[in-house]
Amino acid sequence: MVKPDRDIFDYLLRTYDLQAEDIIFVDDHEPNVVAARSYGIHTHHFLGAAGLRADRDAILDGRGLQMSEA
Repeated sequence: MVKPDRDIFDYLLRTYDLQAEDIIFVDDHEPNVVAARSYGIHTHHFLGAAGLRADRDAILDGRGLQMSEA
């Protein structure tokens, strides 16, 4: 199993008892991001840390959640 095949995403969701809408998939290879998004997973195409933080915060805010900085 390899990205972007659906099998890898299904395996991870099943193995860790996760729901697609409850995770954020981050990758620097756009086809992997597009595939994960098509399966209902929140995604971020990684181009730098600032963009990742902004997308993470937007996704969490949309769910009424907040990231704690330790």
